[in-house]
This record gives sequence, C-alpha cells and structure tokens, in this order.
Amino acid sequence: MVKNFIVYSADTGLIIKTGTCPEHIMALQANEGELVMEGVANDYNQKVENGVLVDRDTTEEDNQIARDRVRMKRDHLLTDSDKTQLVDYPITDEARLAWRLYREELRGLDYSQVTKENESQFAWPTAPS
Repeated sequence: MVKNFIVYSADTGLIIKTGTCPEHIMALQANEGELVMEGVANDYNQKVENGVLVDRDTTEEDNQIARDRVRMKRDHLLTDSDKTQLVDYPITDEARLAWRLYREELRGLDYSQVTKENESQFAWPTAPS
C-alpha cells in the first residue's frame, strides 16, 4: 500500500521533504538526523513538534526576506551608480558630488526594522537627476 510521508529534522522539526512511497520502505526515506512520519504537510507553513504536525510561525522568516529584498535593492542602486564616481565619467563635478552624497545615503540606510508589512513604505533617498 502506498502512503504519504513527511521527512523532518530530528533537531528542529523543520520539514525536509514530503512524498509518497510503499509503506514497507517509508523508514528508508529519512537520512541521518532525520525522522519520518506518515502524513501530508506544507513544508513552508508547518513543522513537526513531538511527533505532531503544527503550524509554524513564519513572521520572522518573512521579515528577513523583506529585509533581504531591501538590501538587494540598495546594493543594485549602488552598483548602478558606481560609474558616476569614475573620473572619466562625463558629468560635472557638482553632479559627481551629488551622486557621492546619494551613495553615502544608500550605504547609511538602516533597514533593520523593515518588516513584510512596512517594506513598501521604506524611505529611499532620491537619486540625483
């Protein structure tokens, strides 16, 4: 008989994989440090605690993803403006200074308080025109 299975970390309870297999080989689905149980699970929203499937709090994980997105955008904006700091880039000294100050603002951004809920309201400095 084919059964649904859940493989999870013995240490954290986080779900590693799910699937189906013949009942007689279900135990073979887990590697060292992993446990297997019968069932169906959502590996993003659930985990296993004391052999029971429970909902997982993903708030901090979602907030970290939001902070990572802000940091990646900041890094992209810095990379895009690298050229403005080259001495042979065709802009005026005033424009070069404006870009340098903008880049300093980007590097000084504090995104440690960004959450999934407030990410879209993050205050970005305005790039020089």
